[in-house]
Amino acid sequence: MLMSLAELDLSKNSLTGSVPHSIRNLGKLTYLSLFSNKLTSSIPPKVGMLRPLSVLYLNKNNLTGAIPTSIEHLSNLTTLYLYRNNLFGFILQEIRMLRSLAKLDLSENSLTGSVPHSIGNLGKITFLSLFTTKLTGFIPPEVGMLRPLSVLYLNKNNLTGAIPTSIEHLSNLTTLYLYRNNLFGFILQEIRMLRSLAKL
Repeated sequence: MLMSLAELDLSKNSLTGSVPHSIRNLGKLTYLSLFSNKLTSSIPPKVGMLRPLSVLYLNKNNLTGAIPTSIEHLSNLTTLYLYRNNLFGFILQEIRMLRSLAKLDLSENSLTGSVPHSIGNLGKITFLSLFTTKLTGFIPPEVGMLRPLSVLYLNKNNLTGAIPTSIEHLSNLTTLYLYRNNLFGFILQEIRMLRSLAKL
């Protein structure tokens, strides 16, 4: 029954089918990696029952559907990689509950809507990648609350509006990619405050 299993890595295989709902029985799991397979269907809501989970890699599959709201229960999650799938829907407001999150990558999906204002609750995040989705709306000023952030990829979307002045607070930022959007306005004077910036 593998109920004592703490780490499971089945990455870089040719596994097919869906992530089984029985995954909920692995109640001691802290590390789950299933990336670079051929998994389909949606991410099961039961993944939210894996309360000790700190690392979840489901990237580079053919997963569809929305990101389940049950992920709000994964309060120990530090790394969530879902990039390069066929996920759709909105970036969840529930993401604000993942306060231990340091790395979040939802790139190369078909997510719509805007970057939620609740992104400002991710106070430990260092890496945030949302490129090549279908995001619209403004870059929320709350992004300036992500003080530990070192890498921010928002390129290749349909974002509009001005770059928020609050980015001046991101003193640890080394990489900022905003290209191929519909942003307008001036290049901010505040950009001078980003003294760690190496790639713009």
